[in-house]
Amino acid sequence: MIFSEQKALRHYLYSLFKSNKIKIVSSVIITLFSGLTRGGSIILLLPLLGLAGITGDSDQNSRAFKLTKAVWDILGISFTLYTCLIIYILLVLIHACLGYIKNLLDVSIVQEYKQNLRNELFSAVINSEWGFIKNAKNTHIFNNLIDEINNIGYSVNLAVNSFSTFALFFFYLATSLYVSIKMTFIASLCILPLLLVQRKLNNKAYKSGVAMYERHESLFNAVLEFINSFKLAKSYSFQGRYETEFRNITRQTVRDEYLFAKISAGTSILYEVGSAIIVSIILIWAIKVVHMPVVDLLLMIYIASKLLPTISSLIRVFQYTLNMLPSYEGVTNLLLKSRQNREENGDKLTVNGFPEKSIKLSRIGFRYDEEKPILDNFSCEIEVNKTTSILGASGRGKTTLVELLLGLLKPQAGKVLLDNIDLNEVNLADWRKMTAYIPQECFLFNATIRENLLWVKPAATESELQEVLKLVAGEFVFTLPKGLDTNVGDQGVRLSGGERQRIALARAMLRNPKMLILDEATNALDISNELMIKKAIDQLKGKITILIIAHNQYLHEGADETIDLEAVHSTLYPN
Repeated sequence: MIFSEQKALRHYLYSLFKSNKIKIVSSVIITLFSGLTRGGSIILLLPLLGLAGITGDSDQNSRAFKLTKAVWDILGISFTLYTCLIIYILLVLIHACLGYIKNLLDVSIVQEYKQNLRNELFSAVINSEWGFIKNAKNTHIFNNLIDEINNIGYSVNLAVNSFSTFALFFFYLATSLYVSIKMTFIASLCILPLLLVQRKLNNKAYKSGVAMYERHESLFNAVLEFINSFKLAKSYSFQGRYETEFRNITRQTVRDEYLFAKISAGTSILYEVGSAIIVSIILIWAIKVVHMPVVDLLLMIYIASKLLPTISSLIRVFQYTLNMLPSYEGVTNLLLKSRQNREENGDKLTVNGFPEKSIKLSRIGFRYDEEKPILDNFSCEIEVNKTTSILGASGRGKTTLVELLLGLLKPQAGKVLLDNIDLNEVNLADWRKMTAYIPQECFLFNATIRENLLWVKPAATESELQEVLKLVAGEFVFTLPKGLDTNVGDQGVRLSGGERQRIALARAMLRNPKMLILDEATNALDISNELMIKKAIDQLKGKITILIIAHNQYLHEGADETIDLEAVHSTLYPN
């Protein structure tokens, strides 16, 4: 994790307060007024006992009675049973209305914080460099974007309430000091041992949070892995293996959450018993030592019954916050790393048009981490409006070469030149708008064929869709019962592999690219369909720049140029 426990806590609280200062301060102010109305109604209710004749005349000398009567005299209101009851009802009504407003305000604070954090993280991830995303675990991103931010949101709800609870704590403390400074001091001394015991429980709460964060990610990983390999797992009859693994993870998750529940329950027991002891001490001191009036004694007991649970509530919120901190650290860590790997385009040159002559790779060097270099001092030239064939066995750098051309990866040495302009100096978004890339594993949305095609060109007409499908041997779409409105299923599962590739090719051509890159995109097609694709590509020759990566040799026939990475690799690593 990027923070220490204390630093992470400070960072979290600061980010929370900074996210919505006005609403948080408003919530605290409303709570203070709510506390005043609550306290006023209680202070008012107790002297009513004297007015009703329930307590003795001596209790009319109590501080609570005198304070209430003094306020009545200032306001010019007669101090009677009926006026007290009317004011009491009004105070309760105001308290209820303030509580309603505060609840809605707190919900908006929590939801806005979650929304902003999730949007901020998503924006940072999608605007980061491909090299960073390529090395990141999908489950790590999913878990932080969904589950962990929800966990943080629950903690934010508790934290916002704790700000208000903290304000109430000071209100109750001030009222307690007004009634009896000595008794408040004695009660405070009794609380100190409870706080010392609490420190050990807090440390366990944080460690439990670390374990739960790791377990949630394992759970996401297990589910996603099974869904991605569902067909293979079923064909191998591995359902039992996955089920056993999933049950083990959920059992460990329950164990971790049960451990935290024990910590929280232990805190409740600690303060419940502690409260009983402190109230007993207050009673003994009030009755045997200072002979406190009944009204003040009742008020003191009421304050203690509110103050001690308030402290317990604040401690439990603090514990849950510590338990949540690993989630916040995980989200913040991913956010910072994504920002550090942001793909910058702001100050780059605007690309006004496709290169007029060629795209050159000049003395390129690239390797993944500590591996052997994929490309070392490599140079080649791709002429505009020519068809270039890229040959080489698996692992020789064909896809790496394509990713360098698209600016998805940056060369560690050398340059990619658009005519004479370094690709690192241009706005990559502008450059990519002129290209169409079809990888070996095409991606289709769980939507209709029409929606998948319109993804690249929302304003495309019906005739444009039909023409582009015919171009890539996609006439099969017109034989489907719903035609273009056929839902393809998750990742195109309702179509065959060849059909998926043809839809992907049609989508690419609808983009009207200046450069088309086929990265083994026809491998899933049968010979007849692949020949149709070759025919379509032949029709594009001389009109756009085409790069072809394919295992079938005849697809390379007719290429204007050939880049043989096998020969390059043999030069790098001679036998």
